[in-house]
Amino acid sequence: MRVLNDVDRRGLSGQGCGVDQGGQSPPPGIRINLRQRDFWIGDAKEIVEKHQVLGVGLGGIVLPPVNEWTIRHFGWRGAWMWCFAWTVAIVMPVIAIALREHSDVPVQAREVGREPAPPAAGLTRAEALRTTAFGLLVAVYLLQLIGQSVINFHFIPFAVQQAHYSVREASLFLSLMVAFSIVGKLGFGWLADRRNPTRLMAFTGLLAATGPLALVLATPSSGPQRSILVTAHAVAYGLALGGQIVLLPLVVSRCFGPRDFGRIMGLVMSGFAAGILLGVPIAGWSFDRLGTYHPALIGCAVVFLCSALASTFVPVDGMGGSRRAAGAVSPAASTAPVG
Repeated sequence: MRVLNDVDRRGLSGQGCGVDQGGQSPPPGIRINLRQRDFWIGDAKEIVEKHQVLGVGLGGIVLPPVNEWTIRHFGWRGAWMWCFAWTVAIVMPVIAIALREHSDVPVQAREVGREPAPPAAGLTRAEALRTTAFGLLVAVYLLQLIGQSVINFHFIPFAVQQAHYSVREASLFLSLMVAFSIVGKLGFGWLADRRNPTRLMAFTGLLAATGPLALVLATPSSGPQRSILVTAHAVAYGLALGGQIVLLPLVVSRCFGPRDFGRIMGLVMSGFAAGILLGVPIAGWSFDRLGTYHPALIGCAVVFLCSALASTFVPVDGMGGSRRAAGAVSPAASTAPVG
């Protein structure tokens, strides 16, 4: 770990290690909590957040065609057994290895009898709950999840039953969509370091809305025109999906600061289950009653547009736009792009 090597070269004199040095506060980039052995690596935390979600996209590219082939040759029971086998044999051991506790803090640092560094700047969970920004972010995430759940769960049935593609062709379009979500994660993550992330999140809402609208236009069409429109959906929605996944934690961090980031983020993500519970069954009920996915797809476009509108009102001042921030500039606000 490069940061720790730098610490070792400094001889653990207290510079940049969270150790009091003549009453001076540690620099904002690095803080080592000697009591809990936790590492906070400033902006590197955002870099990790932007790259750790790439595994979802990579899996989404590979698994749909593999699962389609497995179902076609071994049936859905065989596919379930296949998923269970590789989850137990590969995924769970990898997670267990990754979660093993590795104490990278040098022995000298653990033996220093010093108090931990003061809490990071920003709002507590209770303070964040009283801000307008928290309500806006919950609304944005809920709206995004309603639209995403409808598209993600109902795309294959739509492509097979209404667009008249084979299951294999539908799974390839799904893989294409997930592939572009990786591009969206990397691209919007790079832009978030240079532009206001709330404006980028609003743009992803606009971009996501074009995807289901392209599907609405695709179903009356046939031949190459239909494939072009479905591909346009995969590209536009995939880019937007990747951006929305990577931007939300960045916006939460820059809106409320790093102090209670984990607990605040957990509350914001409570809309995950609500979005699925609302979006998936309503879209299915609509198709059963009307025989078409068009109303559900138009509804997806509407909720994505509403999420884009709500995103424009979210402050990224590190204090949730609360009055307590008046007259003070938090570290999160001083480093957040405003353009």
